[in-house]
Amino acid sequence: MPIAVKISSKIYEIPFLNELTIKHLIDLRKTDPNKPLQLLTWALGAEPDLIDIPKTNKEVTGALILIDNLVNDVYKWMQSDERIKVPSEIDVLGYTVKCNPGLLQQLPYWGSVRCKNAIQEDIKKGSEQIDFTDRIPEILAHYLYSAVTKSKYDEDNADEFIEVINMLPLIPCVQLGNFFLLKQANLYLSKTQYLQTKATLTKK
Repeated sequence: MPIAVKISSKIYEIPFLNELTIKHLIDLRKTDPNKPLQLLTWALGAEPDLIDIPKTNKEVTGALILIDNLVNDVYKWMQSDERIKVPSEIDVLGYTVKCNPGLLQQLPYWGSVRCKNAIQEDIKKGSEQIDFTDRIPEILAHYLYSAVTKSKYDEDNADEFIEVINMLPLIPCVQLGNFFLLKQANLYLSKTQYLQTKATLTKK
């Protein structure tokens, strides 16, 4: 259950890590940690009305402490081995996708094509540190669209399906997204890095 906080006589809820969606994570990555109002709006899901009185200041300070703890939990989890653990399943619109061995062979080929394209597009940007986290909703949408909707793969419809993925829980989305991304690791890692990564993942 989220933590209820009161700011300017209005009740808001601050979620826990396991209640965050993948969109929460992506939005957090765009948030300036030095701007408290941005953090408040991110965590509360709405920009609070702030009355400049000592009581409101105290309420905001208390809420920001809770939000800071939440943000720390997010980044601590994102740096842990849990992020590369393959989930047992993921529920999308009431349909359960079992993440069993052979999952990739059961899904349409076009999901892997979109995954490769997303990776190559980000590599071309020339960023010093490659991070595909923001592409996870897109990648999952194209891999899972046909399985969930029982429809023939359609690129435009799969793009629209991103909005559905955005509302799914952060933890299994990141885990499954990393599973798909790591299957294409040879595209963005050197041969040595790829072999080292493969050995590390096998060990873990």
